[in-house]
Parts: sequence; C-alpha cells; structure tokens
Amino acid sequence: MITYRNCNVQVEFEENPFAVAIVTPIMKRSQGLPTSKEIIFVNSTSSCNAESHFVAFMLTPCAAGAFPVGNFIRKGQTEDSYKQDFRLILNILKESAFCNKGGPATFITDDSDAEISVVWLWDSKNGIPNNYRQQLMSHFQQIMYAETPACAEEAYLNTVGYVGSYIPTYPLWNEYLIKIWNRKELWCLAFRDETIRRHSTNNFSEVAIRIFKDEVLSRVKAYNVITLIEFGAITL
Repeated sequence: MITYRNCNVQVEFEENPFAVAIVTPIMKRSQGLPTSKEIIFVNSTSSCNAESHFVAFMLTPCAAGAFPVGNFIRKGQTEDSYKQDFRLILNILKESAFCNKGGPATFITDDSDAEISVVWLWDSKNGIPNNYRQQLMSHFQQIMYAETPACAEEAYLNTVGYVGSYIPTYPLWNEYLIKIWNRKELWCLAFRDETIRRHSTNNFSEVAIRIFKDEVLSRVKAYNVITLIEFGAITL
C-alpha cells in the first residue's frame, strides 16, 4: 500500500467480506464535480478470475462523458460486499465524498430483475403469442415514456384494461404489470426527478466496463486479485 501512496493513490481493503476500494488522483478530483452529488453510475464486470473477483466502477456524468469517482474489487456479488465497498470509499474520502455531500441524490445501477423483465414477453411459458407481443410492448412503452405521472397512470390503466387493443386478456401479463407498477419510481420516467438529466440508462458505465474488459483485461480471466488492484491503481 505504501507504493500506491507514493503515487498519491489511496487503497483500502477488508477481509470479511473481501473488498478493495481504490481512489486515484483523477477520481478524487472527480469527487469535486457538482454532478457527483447528484447522480452516480455503478456497474460491475462479470467474474474476472477463477476466484470470482469482480471489478466495479462508480462514475459521474460531465460534458466530457463520464468520470470515475471510485473503483472497487470484491469477491462475489452480495449485498454485504457492496456495503463494504461503499464503507471503504467513504473511509478514504471522508467529508469530501461526493462534493462534500457524503452521497449522491441518485444512483443508477444495473437491475437484474429489470433485465429479466425485458425478455418477459418472449418467454414461452408466459403464454403470449408472437403476433401480440409487439402490441403489448408498445403499451408498456407508453407507460415508460409518459410525460407526466397522470399520463403514466392513465397508460397503465389502459394497458391493464386492454383499452384500444383487440387482443385476448392474459392474466399473467396483468399480474406482471401490477408487480412492476409498484416499482414505477425506478423505471417510469414521469416519476423520476430532474437530477437524472436525461441519463435514463447506464450507457456511461457500460462503456467503462467494456473498455476495462477489452483493453485492460484483454477478455481473459488470467489475473489474480493483486494484479487487478495494480490495474485499478496504476494502469487506469
């Protein structure tokens, strides 16, 4: 760790659950950006080696794209490991974290449930015929992209009631809609506030992950955790 301090790179780790937090000079400067207190993207790679270590990035948007504000290495993808990561980053940055706010107003992350939902209509066990899937998806998009909460609710009720549709009723479809409507604040744009500033996807973090896997790891799982720390602290 002394070697990293000589490069003005701060690294902290914990054993249980295993987690490493890395803050380089550019990451520390990025913490001072006004957007770092408003919105942060968090994304993680798949397993990077045989020991199932994952690399994750925190990024904040700016005019130049996305700047990293923190880098993590963890073992496994558990809630406790994520909490450990966030504790370590706060230990490093202390009161200066996220433009002196201690945390952003909004986190944008991957949601595996949402990814599963994207292909829900195409899962044969749900019993939606091919010729009706596109129409049901169109109804769902009207909810997602509604301009106001009132319009979103109207679109939701129309979709559940099949208003304007000449298709059979599908109980599983209605059950699915009701379930995800209860989480509308996470995906329906009308219920999200202005802090996202059109950042309705995590494309910034996807690009960072792709660059790391392609250019740094060369799409192989040949590096142990010490090498991953070296990549995060020096190479990046």
